[in-house]
Amino acid sequence: MRYRPSLSFVSIMAMLLAVGAAGTWAWRKADAVPPEIRTKLGFWDTLRFKNILATNPQTPEQFARHRQQSLALKDKLTAEFPALKATARPVPDDENGFLLLYKLSGGGLALCDLPLSTEFKQILRYNTPWNPEIARRCLAEHAKLVSRIEHIAALNTRSSAIKMPPDYVGFINTRSGKTCFDILMVKARLAAEAGDENETLRLIGAAGNLSSHYRDVETPSLL
Repeated sequence: MRYRPSLSFVSIMAMLLAVGAAGTWAWRKADAVPPEIRTKLGFWDTLRFKNILATNPQTPEQFARHRQQSLALKDKLTAEFPALKATARPVPDDENGFLLLYKLSGGGLALCDLPLSTEFKQILRYNTPWNPEIARRCLAEHAKLVSRIEHIAALNTRSSAIKMPPDYVGFINTRSGKTCFDILMVKARLAAEAGDENETLRLIGAAGNLSSHYRDVETPSLL
């Protein structure tokens, strides 16, 4: 005899599913609200909140106007509070590790990663067993990019306060920087396995120096 659930059981289960779906939606809706705004809103206001920044991106004209307003405010504050003023370090563009890393990252607000083959990405993410031959081939296939990364990682000069692109807003994407670090570590591992101590230490030092481009600038971000 086949079991047939009663109407009351079906109704209760449907109600529980509806409550669960509504709760999930409410949680995602509230989680999408920026924390600094969410703390100032009530429960229902949070659910009704619409992030106009995400749905209505600024036009180039609006961006330029807001940037000028921000620069004017910065000048006003640094004039009133001189201790806030950052002293720019003169660094040529081709020797500015921060600027070159910013350009390599595709801009501050871009979330894109470096243009790598799927096979190379698998190696960097440890999704496949280590294979030195494949690692060497991937490095050779991306030789131009790898050379650019090594050049940036070897620089000891960096500045975030001079000659930055107009779209720079004080933020730099670190996803590509992490990929650069991993690529240097792949090369270091190959050098270590080959018994080349000097090359291994050089690459490890370059990877460590790469992180200095994020923190040892005049105006480092929270990253």
